[in-house]
Amino acid sequence: MKDTPMAADRTTGTIYINPKLYSKLSIFEKKFWDQHEKGHIILNTSDEIKADTYAFNKLAGTEFRSLKQMIEAAENLLNENCPYHQERIDNLYALALKWDREHPQLNKAISTKNIAETGNAINNALETMGAYMLGAVNAGASASNNAAKTTTLGTTLSTSTIVIIAIIAFMLIK
Repeated sequence: MKDTPMAADRTTGTIYINPKLYSKLSIFEKKFWDQHEKGHIILNTSDEIKADTYAFNKLAGTEFRSLKQMIEAAENLLNENCPYHQERIDNLYALALKWDREHPQLNKAISTKNIAETGNAINNALETMGAYMLGAVNAGASASNNAAKTTTLGTTLSTSTIVIIAIIAFMLIK
């Protein structure tokens, strides 16, 4: 546990803290990583993205700049040169974009300035979100008798599913 501030043991429900690294985290980063580790236990999963998503859902909108702070917590701790770590950061961007879209009355977490500063992160987030959506509907589409099409990801989808994904993508871009 020398490389991480916290770790969870799902079999016992215990969260371990590395005091040396934990003490370097901001108050909000501590909240985020605490919820992340709780996510491993509550969801009984070793999947880091699911634990990140659990933490996001628990903390989104709970305080000023909560979405930005969650993204920063991940960027500060994870190595963006590692493809899986970048995938986790991109997932948080995708969740923030979705949250912003669902809460239009609030200040946006992702502004035009943020998008310009983060370069390809938003595009990667949208691609990640699309890949998850395609994977989620793949089982239902292959069981369907509808006319099927093959996407560039090699997934078989019904025509109606492709239309739904296109509408969602348009809403995200808008």
